[in-house]
Amino acid sequence: MNNSSHKCTNKGCDGIITYNEEIIDHKKALNETGGVIGTKKCSKCGKKYTLIVTVGQALIETDEDGEFVGEIPKI
Repeated sequence: MNNSSHKCTNKGCDGIITYNEEIIDHKKALNETGGVIGTKKCSKCGKKYTLIVTVGQALIETDEDGEFVGEIPKI
């Protein structure tokens, strides 16, 4: 199993966002959802992040309107 982990960006939160890279269907995400794989939540505060296809995949932060805020680096 190949899990990715990222630190939550919410102030004061020390939670993480994890997902299994091996079960991601990049081709389906590119063809059916414009590159969006899905959403993932922080393990502590529940903040939602959007997982997108890049060369592999990237976890990004968006605001309430769905606008891009930034990429969340891996731990």
